[in-house]
Amino acid sequence: MAVWQVGASTDDCRRGLTDAAWSLTHANFPAGDGKRAKYGGGARFTNITIPKDSIITTAVLRLEVKDWRNGVTVRTRISAEQVNDAPTFADNAAAFDARWANRGAQVSWICPIWTPPLTVDSPSIVAVIQAIVNRAGWVSGNDIVIFWEDFEGRSDDVANCWRICYSWNGSAPQAPRLVITWTPPGWSGEIAGVTDPAFVMGVDVENIETVKGVASA
Repeated sequence: MAVWQVGASTDDCRRGLTDAAWSLTHANFPAGDGKRAKYGGGARFTNITIPKDSIITTAVLRLEVKDWRNGVTVRTRISAEQVNDAPTFADNAAAFDARWANRGAQVSWICPIWTPPLTVDSPSIVAVIQAIVNRAGWVSGNDIVIFWEDFEGRSDDVANCWRICYSWNGSAPQAPRLVITWTPPGWSGEIAGVTDPAFVMGVDVENIETVKGVASA
């Protein structure tokens, strides 16, 4: 298992579609429908050292809950920007909207009431990550942007129907994380005496003896 975490203020953002809310520095990373605004945002994870065409076995977005507000059910979606190497966010709402429009596979995440402090994992986003590492221009070490939002207003129709997690500015140690395990392409079943692919995070396929990362048990 490998874990990547948002590491800079411009690598996550908060967007409210209806009221034009936008921030790179807000303490919250929310999603939901607040009646006056439909909320969501993006999180950028850098140096994703997964070789092209690896088989993604598990993948989740991991968040630290800050607040839950109203509404029994918040219906959000997770997706990824369909680019080979995602840049950091510009301080521009329209630029973010254009990037969100260029999203791929979506995974629904129905969020119940969360009581902080709490760490929550999304449903599996294997399909979302697999689509990125299968891109023709994907290279190990590139960056990925994940969107979490309810920009379509699918949540309960009550005021402040949000789920609020920490952004990097809210608490850097509690910023969004991306957690992935994978099997590298060309896996033969044994590398340096390791026979369980669950322990291998990445392999240099041109030099099969070089293990780029071994996860802890």
